[in-house]
Amino acid sequence: MIVAHTHSLRECRVSSLPAALALIAFASAALAQGAIDATASLSGRVVDVLGEPIPAANVYVDSSPAGLRLATGKTDGSGFFIVARLPRDDFARITVRAPGFVSEPTWAGRLQAHGSLASDLVMLPAGKIGGVVVDATGKAVAFACVHASAPFGRNRAQTETTADAEGRFVLEDAPLGEVLLMTWQRGFVLDERRLFCRGDTGERIVLSDQGLSNQGASKLAVTVTGLVDEADRSTVRLRLERFVDNWSQPLPSALGHCSLDGNSKCTVEGLLPGKYQMIVVSPRISVGASAGSRDAQLTVGRGQVQEVTFAAAVPGGVKITGMLRGQDGTALAGKELAFSSSNGVRIQGVRTDAQGSFSTIASLTEGEKLWPSLAQDGRLAITDASMEAIAVRGAQLDLHLVACECTELRGRVLDQQLRGQPGARVALTAIYQGYGNSIIISPERNEVAASRADANGQFVLRWYQGSAKLSDLRIEAMDPRGGAVQDLTGVGEGEAVELRLRPSNGVAGCVRDAAGKPVGGVRVLITNLAEDNRASQRGGVEVCTDRLGFYRLASLREGEYRIDVTLRGQTVLKSLSPVAIKAGECRTGIDFVVDP
Repeated sequence: MIVAHTHSLRECRVSSLPAALALIAFASAALAQGAIDATASLSGRVVDVLGEPIPAANVYVDSSPAGLRLATGKTDGSGFFIVARLPRDDFARITVRAPGFVSEPTWAGRLQAHGSLASDLVMLPAGKIGGVVVDATGKAVAFACVHASAPFGRNRAQTETTADAEGRFVLEDAPLGEVLLMTWQRGFVLDERRLFCRGDTGERIVLSDQGLSNQGASKLAVTVTGLVDEADRSTVRLRLERFVDNWSQPLPSALGHCSLDGNSKCTVEGLLPGKYQMIVVSPRISVGASAGSRDAQLTVGRGQVQEVTFAAAVPGGVKITGMLRGQDGTALAGKELAFSSSNGVRIQGVRTDAQGSFSTIASLTEGEKLWPSLAQDGRLAITDASMEAIAVRGAQLDLHLVACECTELRGRVLDQQLRGQPGARVALTAIYQGYGNSIIISPERNEVAASRADANGQFVLRWYQGSAKLSDLRIEAMDPRGGAVQDLTGVGEGEAVELRLRPSNGVAGCVRDAAGKPVGGVRVLITNLAEDNRASQRGGVEVCTDRLGFYRLASLREGEYRIDVTLRGQTVLKSLSPVAIKAGECRTGIDFVVDP
């Protein structure tokens, strides 16, 4: 097509210059489109704790672990976003920002041609925490780093700021409810405190320097061996996290994010006694603990210096070779293979030759794990057995991979006005042992495949052929405003499925204190009483109250439930049981009065 337009340019040399310029622009757009096809895209949806979409939220996609900004996007009126022109096969981290909300970064994994997030990005309601940081004498501590996070939960939203020259700080987007506040400045011991943010909270933080000048405060000394040049050393990043009540919590970036010095060492001081986790990543080389894992868990005692050593692989130290065949033994030529590393190393993709052979070089440590996948062919996948982690035990790794045809199911999700519903989560669930509808209670249980509807409500689900037949599956679509469930008995392969959302069952209410003020940020746990004997495995569904103390949960099955209002996911403040839910009913006005 571009050649034909070039010929047209010859015919209209001077007489139609605007048309020629237009044709040049068209050709440039066509070339640009070709470049887009060689990249990846990522889509998803951003919602609040009630499942309502958050429009005009800014979405940032960064490269991990390099931390480079790859692209930005913005949600539409339904909270749906698409970010395009991303580097294929790179590892990505997603950060979302919106006024009045806060969230934790989300790891998107290896970027594919048209990827979608299997779960909504949930943002917590935000409040404000202000105050001042001083030392033991009352003198202001300038430029201290103050970090706030929502602890003890699945969504550990976090934010941080730096105090000014007079020690004053304001966190405009701190999570409502329970907050773990950590403050640190060089020359002082880490301060850790828990508080309840109700919208506008003030704190006076006193940092201690006790033990820093005499016996030495608790320190962590990290050494990485095996680095051969400055280029490799400069790419190594260390991230330190602290365990609080068995939950790994991020530390203030000034303390918890480190780099190596010229001697391949790093020393972190001012730590509180306790258990920590050090995570070491590099986009160029593999760095692992002695046991071969990506991170090292260690205990730091009071006044002690804890030392830990990581080993780096020799660059280009492992040769990965092998064969890729189909289930019938036929060599698969021209297929692009990708490898994911347990240490986050970026491994160059490789294409199989005419005999199905492949060979590439990677910087891997002994004991590291790899997961092979087909990078571009959506209808083929590595079989289950080959997808298991493979331990590297030498300078060469020889793989024999088998690819199988994926079964594909296409369809569309429609709202109640029969319009395409973007962002709806669609999942295939195995029907056996009577748990066919358990996806609503536990989104990970019995799932065969999951995806999200695109901007037009269309979806594609792929799974391994032979692992499950259509007659053994149920398809479910879920959206904050409704849901749809359909058995696939009688649906032929290649036949499109149309799912029409209907109002779903649910509960809603408000949580207030004794004075009648709303309590935002507390957790509400809803458990199906029929599943209570498996509560330790299933755990029910947990939601969080918004700034006005309201909570809501949709997509519940018919049945009786217990509702618990909890702190830290453990301490039950109030409980109500049983709460009966009927078909097509949303129980509202289930309110609680608590004293957090």
